[in-house]
Amino acid sequence: MKNANAQNTDCIFLSKHVEFLHSKVFFQHYFVNMRDYLFSGQDDEPRKLRDSCVECPVCLEPYANEKKAVLLSCEHCICQECLRHLLKSETDYTCLCPICRRSIRVMSTQEHNKFINDKNVSNETFLKPSEINKIFNNSTMLIDSLTADCVELASSLIDLGANLDAQQNKGWTALMFAARGGHEQVARALLEKGASLKSKNRDGFTPLMLSAYKGHYLVAQALINAGARLDAKDRDGFTSLMLSAYKGHYLVAQALIDAGASLKSRTLKYANTALILATAKGHENVVKALLEAKASLKAKNKHGNTALMEAVLHGRGNVVNVLLEAGADPNKANAKGFFALMHAAQSGHVECVKALLEADAAVDAQLPSGYTALMYAAGLGHDECVRELLNANAKVDAAAKNGATALRFAIGKGYVEIAQLLRERSDTSHSIQQSV
Repeated sequence: MKNANAQNTDCIFLSKHVEFLHSKVFFQHYFVNMRDYLFSGQDDEPRKLRDSCVECPVCLEPYANEKKAVLLSCEHCICQECLRHLLKSETDYTCLCPICRRSIRVMSTQEHNKFINDKNVSNETFLKPSEINKIFNNSTMLIDSLTADCVELASSLIDLGANLDAQQNKGWTALMFAARGGHEQVARALLEKGASLKSKNRDGFTPLMLSAYKGHYLVAQALINAGARLDAKDRDGFTSLMLSAYKGHYLVAQALIDAGASLKSRTLKYANTALILATAKGHENVVKALLEAKASLKAKNKHGNTALMEAVLHGRGNVVNVLLEAGADPNKANAKGFFALMHAAQSGHVECVKALLEADAAVDAQLPSGYTALMYAAGLGHDECVRELLNANAKVDAAAKNGATALRFAIGKGYVEIAQLLRERSDTSHSIQQSV
């Protein structure tokens, strides 16, 4: 029974159906068995039981005119179909030779000819280096290799003359994949060969945008030095600087600023600038770099919010301090009449409340409805914010147009401690007024 099971296992492992290569489970099983198949277990010396230049070590089919071998730099071979599937397998072994597990790289023409002469084998068995890119539909293999992060294979294909600017069905080029993956050497090789810097994918991303979004400084710098357009926009209006500011990639943002990227560009939907995006996300270093470059503190987005208001809304206390020190006005209202202090009190961001009060924010500023920062803090149960506002002498008895006060808000929401605090402060203020 054991022998029968063993035979069945061998049959599965030795199956010639290449579609099994799409299965990660199969690939892992394959390489475990390949290790036992190749090594003797004594000195880890490779067994010469099968020659990879006679039959493919993956599908085990002999090479033929319609199924030629691709000669790798490690002097092992794999058939063209198995190599194609290997690059799409998405396993830990994608970029490795099936036999020696070294990084896959295609031989150059010189290396190929030397191998043929030294080994005295028939050249008809192998794809010539000049044929490889044609067989794999120009840059399809180059893009597949970069998608799989097979950097050495990509570099060898570039040297063999792959079509650098061919695009995938979503408009991606090899340079875009290199930029996204942070493959500096591949990106430089592509640039040296003349790869286009202007190509955009379906989402409007250029190679520079992709490197900026991912924070790959060295690739971004190479693209900038090569003359990439700094202020190109994607379909949402984001530039490379906006993307780096949004993601907090300081080095890339600084490189773009130094290169002269526009600080005034805005996104399409909400009209955010790079500074507003950086402040909303709390990226202090990027904010400082933008401020040093004289980014406008007065710029407002679609909601009428300045960078200071966005920082307050998101509770970025560290950034609020930086903006206030740079001269941001704490008493500017947005399109709905909200002041930064109201946003801070409403959201319960006590650090922002403190910073704004220290910068002389108007503690009793009112909305058109008459609501104040104290009313928001009291009605939403933010006791620490209430204390800070009271310490700044906020008016306890100020009433909105509907007659509501901070005390009524606190009582109505059941915030007993805040209501008690407001009553005590109200009684104290009345006693002072009477004594005067």
